Amino acid sequence: MINQAASVTETAATVEEIIRTIKQLNSSIEVQTGSVGQSSSSIEQMVANIASISQTLGKNRSNYQKFYFCHRRRKGSLGNPQIR
Repeated sequence: MINQAASVTETAATVEEIIRTIKQLNSSIEVQTGSVGQSSSSIEQMVANIASISQTLGKNRSNYQKFYFCHRRRKGSLGNPQIR
């Protein structure tokens, strides 16, 4: 009977340890879930920023091409007085 009581006590202690471990794991999973959510949000923001930068660069390229074309036309007409 004493052996059986000791086994029950040991089993109860083991179960308590398992419960503590499960709670710690659950807490860790919650922290990781939050971190993944924040990472996902950061990645979405980076993608939006890259898209915005790409759009700005495209506009700048277009503006540069217009400026360059106008500059070349003016330079040609200024360099040759007969062209008006």
